[in-house]
Amino acid sequence: MYHEYACLSDGFVIDGVIECPLHQGCFDIATGKAKRAPVTVDLQTYQTRIDGDNIFILK
Repeated sequence: MYHEYACLSDGFVIDGVIECPLHQGCFDIATGKAKRAPVTVDLQTYQTRIDGDNIFILK
């Protein structure tokens, strides 16, 4: 997942919140809700299902 040209997978996750490695804005990883400035727009989230070693994104 990218946020403003930054790969969020490079960010730190603490207590269910991920920090953008470029802007230091924070998002709730379960809901995508913007938690700390400078971000103001929530991220799109997707319902998923785990089956063994596979992760499925549901419609």
